[in-house]
Amino acid sequence: MADWSYDPIQAARLELGSEVASTLVTVTERSQHTANGFANWDRQYGEFYIEETGIVADALEEALVQDYDGVIRIAPAIPPGWDFDGSVFVRARTRVDVQVHDGAVTTVVLEPGITQQLRVRNPWPRQAVDVVSNTGARILSGDVGPVLRLRVMAGGRYLLTRHDRPIAAEKFAPVSGSPASSVKTLGPVHIGLAAR
Repeated sequence: MADWSYDPIQAARLELGSEVASTLVTVTERSQHTANGFANWDRQYGEFYIEETGIVADALEEALVQDYDGVIRIAPAIPPGWDFDGSVFVRARTRVDVQVHDGAVTTVVLEPGITQQLRVRNPWPRQAVDVVSNTGARILSGDVGPVLRLRVMAGGRYLLTRHDRPIAAEKFAPVSGSPASSVKTLGPVHIGLAAR
């Protein structure tokens, strides 16, 4: 097949987490033929293309955070069982930091780029939500609505947490990374070279 599949992105928009996972695996197994992680559609010619990498990146962002109609959706298509930490920028220079453990949202922090009213779909459907600013001010307490309306200030940080969990227990651990020290595999494909 001499083309790229947008199936993972479409699955994320349709909020089909299991399909996001399966289509990402399929696209990677079909297209990645080199140890550097780049893809190409024809193993014989070996010319790298970035399209598959872009599809994977976009699908992962769409699975973690969406904002296409003025409502921020947190983890709308996270595959079941995944651990996933990331930050996604949405409209108005707003950054959304999300941590997911075993397919469930654990931490959400909003970092608005401008003072504004935000609409955020409740990341814990039918559960009461609290929102606390970095100054300690509680700007929302016990809201169970499907869409939360928040007045936020530029430069602030706003922690969203379930009302039934103490705020002190919620700590946002910054996403960090370290260089890979071993080859990573996914089915028949791998990234990295084994040490000699």
